[in-house]
Amino acid sequence: MTHTWLTRPLRHQFSSHLRTPRQWMNALAPAGAIGLLLTLAADRQQPAAFCFILILAALWVGGSACIREIADDRQWLPQTPNWSLAGYLLSKILYAAALAALQSATLAGIPILADVLPFPMLTAWAVLTLVSCTGSLQALILSTLNRTAANALAWFPLLVIPQVLFSGFILPLAPLRPFAVNFDTKQLVYLPPEMVRSTAAHPLVFALSNASVTRWGVEGLVAGALSQNPDTPLRLTRSVRLASVIPLTLSPRNPLADLATQASPLVHNQPAPAWPAYSAISYLLVLFSFTILTSLLLFLAAMIRNPLSPP
Repeated sequence: MTHTWLTRPLRHQFSSHLRTPRQWMNALAPAGAIGLLLTLAADRQQPAAFCFILILAALWVGGSACIREIADDRQWLPQTPNWSLAGYLLSKILYAAALAALQSATLAGIPILADVLPFPMLTAWAVLTLVSCTGSLQALILSTLNRTAANALAWFPLLVIPQVLFSGFILPLAPLRPFAVNFDTKQLVYLPPEMVRSTAAHPLVFALSNASVTRWGVEGLVAGALSQNPDTPLRLTRSVRLASVIPLTLSPRNPLADLATQASPLVHNQPAPAWPAYSAISYLLVLFSFTILTSLLLFLAAMIRNPLSPP
């Protein structure tokens, strides 16, 4: 039958990885353990740092799950002459997407249920799933280009470290004017200009940050958090701490300016103005485009070094 070009490798992929309870535990337990550890160690005074670490965890979990996949398969793939390259790669992509969705549910669910951060659950899950899936696909590219799993693992840090540096958390990508809300004195306390972090200035930094899925993932989480009305002192404080570290470079509005406008009446127990409609939709579209582009690059890498060909 014509559909067997996909069903055979797809059935083999899932049955060889998610057949027994132990395999399910090995697939999901690391993400759950990381989510629990992040929840226990989370500093609620530093929500932006938590967003950054959560995105890195999603990227690492996805990449580490797939870094050996194709390199290990090279031992037996040439013995399956009836498999097509397209069907084999699509089975890997679909497995990576399904695993990313499951792992992200545990990775995001634990800290959200523990109220570590006020993320909308669906938005956080979607952002982490797309980041994790992109990390899986990037790892599959490394696994394709290396003939042994050991070589693929050796290159894996080079995949992760640049996305740590250019995520927008370490080097701000837009000017910020951070402030804090003092509810005792009913004032907004701005950080002195000499203490404000300098914005990245080199064009190469912006180019590399544009190519880093972590940047869009971190901003996507912050956009999701800011989509909720900061109509209480706790929500306002959390939102200010997020927006003071992570700029929303895809938003036409300035979240810090909107939060300052929102804070002034709130500290005086007066009705706050309507909160602007912040949304993570644009970030989800960017992250989805990363998964599509990385999938195409995986096909290109497989054409250069076909895993179905004999060594």
